[in-house]
Amino acid sequence: MTARYGNQDKFFRALGVAIKKLRIKAGLTQEDMMDFGFSVRFYQRIEAGKPVHMKTVLKLADALGVSLKQLFVNF
Repeated sequence: MTARYGNQDKFFRALGVAIKKLRIKAGLTQEDMMDFGFSVRFYQRIEAGKPVHMKTVLKLADALGVSLKQLFVNF
């Protein structure tokens, strides 16, 4: 694996951690994310750091009631 892909893995893991923290702060469970169109399994993959499309990131920010800036504040 090249360093480039290693950096992508690190980025998505950090994004998953940030999303989980924001979900918990919002008082939501993984099951609650179904109300926003995410299956529990898909949402678990996001929090586990699996790659996601930008469209999904926008949907997550909306569901969590945060801006993209807030979502990426620790990057």
